[in-house]
Amino acid sequence: MGLFASLAVSMIADYFEGNELSTMLGFQNAMGSVGSGVCSLALGYLLSFGWQAAFSIYFLAIPAIVLFGLFVPSDEKQNVKQELQEEKKATKQTLSLPVLLIAVVLFCFFIILVPMSYKMPQLVVSKGIGTAGDASTIYGIFTLVGIPVSLGYGFLKNKIGQNLYPMSLLCLVLGFGTMSLTTNLALLYMAGIINGIGFGLAVPFGYNWISEVADKESVNLATTVALLSINMGVFLSPVVMNGLGNLLTDGQPDTIMRISAVGFIGLIFISKSIQVFLAKSK
Repeated sequence: MGLFASLAVSMIADYFEGNELSTMLGFQNAMGSVGSGVCSLALGYLLSFGWQAAFSIYFLAIPAIVLFGLFVPSDEKQNVKQELQEEKKATKQTLSLPVLLIAVVLFCFFIILVPMSYKMPQLVVSKGIGTAGDASTIYGIFTLVGIPVSLGYGFLKNKIGQNLYPMSLLCLVLGFGTMSLTTNLALLYMAGIINGIGFGLAVPFGYNWISEVADKESVNLATTVALLSINMGVFLSPVVMNGLGNLLTDGQPDTIMRISAVGFIGLIFISKSIQVFLAKSK
C-alpha cells in the first residue's frame, strides 16, 4: 500500500499540472471512493459465507494490475526530453516547511475522520436506532457520495480556490456534529451524505495542496511524506480518539463523533492560518 499509493498520486503530478492536475486528483479520489464504496457493499454479501470469504475481495487487484500494464505508458516509451530526465535524476529532493505543515494537517485530518468507519456500528447499535447493517450502508453511502463530488473537484477548485478546503471541513463539522446528537436514523443517513461531500473535496485538495507548494523536483518525496502522514493518521486514529474519549468524556461513540466535529473546527482555523502564512511567504 505504501509503495503503490504514493506512486499513484506522484505519477499524476508528473503527467499533469494546473487545472488538469486538480481535475485528475479529483478523479483519483473518486475512483478510490468507487472502490471503497463498492467493496464495502460487497463485503456485506461475502460475510454471509464466513469471515474468510471477505478476504477474496483482494482478488480485485488482479484486473487492476492487468489494466495498469496495458494502458499506463512506460517512462521508457514516452517522448520526454532527455535533459529534463537527467535534471530530475541529478537534483536532490528536499522537504520544505510548507510541505511539512500540510503533512501535519493531513495527519490530524485522518485521525479525526476515521471514527466514521470504526465507531459507526457502535453508534447505531448503542443508540438503538439501527443495526450493524445500517452502519455499513451509511458508510457505503459516505464513500459513494464522494465520487461525483470528487469528479467536480477540479471545477470547484478553479472557481473557489483556497477557500474550498475550509468549506469542505465545515461540511465534516456539520456531519459529525449531527451524528453525535441525533437519535434519528434518517438524519444519520443525511449526515453520512454531508460527510461524503466534505471528504470528496478535502482529500484531493490535500494532495493538490502538497503538489502546489512542493518544489517541482521534490513532488515524489512530498507526496510520499503526505501519504505516510495519512497512513499514520489512519493507524493511530483508534488509539488517539479512544484515548481522548476516555480522558475527556465517557468514551461513548457519540462523544467520539463530537470530538471529531470539534477537531475539524480547529483544523479550519489551522489550515486557514497556514494558507495565510504561505501567501505572505511567497
